[in-house]
Amino acid sequence: MVAVAFLRTHVHLVIRTEARFDLPYLMQIIKGGSSYAASRAIGNRVGLRWERQYSVTTVSPKSLPQVLRYLADQDRHHPGEKVQT
Repeated sequence: MVAVAFLRTHVHLVIRTEARFDLPYLMQIIKGGSSYAASRAIGNRVGLRWERQYSVTTVSPKSLPQVLRYLADQDRHHPGEKVQT
């Protein structure tokens, strides 16, 4: 995992993988593991619910700095939605 931005309504991840990688399996692990952990967190009464769908976009090494800035700038893109980690 290169970077992550948690928001109240969605999550942005930047993940570096091999060219041929089983992304659906990785998403299953991420969604399942995070839901399991969140539902057992002290004080969490509703757990974590994921949508069925997700989107994947490839990022070239040249555009990676711009994408990382976008993730770091989530307060501006989604005011009030950023979850502090």
